Amino acid sequence: MKKLLSTVLVLIFLLLTVTYFIPATIQKQVFIASTFQNIISSVTVPQNWIKWNADIRHACLKNSSACSFSQDTAQQFTLSVPGKKISITTLNYLLYRVEETAADHTGIFTFSVIPYVGNGQPRSQHNTTIAYAQPTRLLYRLLPFLNHSSFAEKTISDLASYLHDNTRFYGFPINLIQDTNSLFLTKKQIVAQKDLFPAMTALFSGIESVAAKNNCRPGFKNISFNNTGNDSAEILAGLNIDKVIDGSDGYSFMQLVPGQILLTGHYEGPFNKRTNLYQAMEKYLLDHQLVKGGASFERYLSPLPVSDASAIRMELCYPLRY
Repeated sequence: MKKLLSTVLVLIFLLLTVTYFIPATIQKQVFIASTFQNIISSVTVPQNWIKWNADIRHACLKNSSACSFSQDTAQQFTLSVPGKKISITTLNYLLYRVEETAADHTGIFTFSVIPYVGNGQPRSQHNTTIAYAQPTRLLYRLLPFLNHSSFAEKTISDLASYLHDNTRFYGFPINLIQDTNSLFLTKKQIVAQKDLFPAMTALFSGIESVAAKNNCRPGFKNISFNNTGNDSAEILAGLNIDKVIDGSDGYSFMQLVPGQILLTGHYEGPFNKRTNLYQAMEKYLLDHQLVKGGASFERYLSPLPVSDASAIRMELCYPLRY
């Protein structure tokens, strides 16, 4: 019995040894909740690799002068960082090959980008599948737990993590929320751009006075801007209040639809740079096929600005239509 067991173990060992030398291919699919255009731009624009590839980003932060991006041909470019090179080749439409060359190892895989489908998710332009194939040994295909994380797996994982992180990809924290501040006391006014900041302060001073007369508890200050041209802007200023009241003397009561879903983006920085958040959220709306259900407004989490350079904290809110 012991002899038979020894013979079986030897045969298993020989079989595993033989399978190590037999080439094979491992194929996998990864669902990514992003558009295929976002994936392609992340991979085929060399400088974008700094945003999502951990090794490239670390090398460039450590010594940017030692890193380079070269266009080898119309279909291929190379990223060079200390200790390694990564070449990306466009093989066909939505089909690419990625090769890593270092002193102690090489890695290669191909991947295709498949738009609009993915693993039980709703069919949508926001859904994409990456299908990738990497050469390996038959041993690792038969016993995948023996195979350590490969160059392909790490690269695709880094890319998916980046695309799924709104703050990293869009540049700002962007979220869907159900609004709980749906009651507003508002006033609209057209003001000259040069008078914008004192006009904002005066508008809210008047709104707060009316709210106090109606025994309302004041909440956030909100502003919706509409440029009218000729160096002027239409401002709709709204103060969140805690109860329904009647409007009067140019002050109006407004209410969002109960349970209104808002797309919100958080911004901290100079007042005159907040337009970057508008651009990011417009792209988010397009990427996720979301439809606006009303005018956007800025909800201030800090004191109102007094100049273009004022440091502010705010949420940009888009009511959505469902």
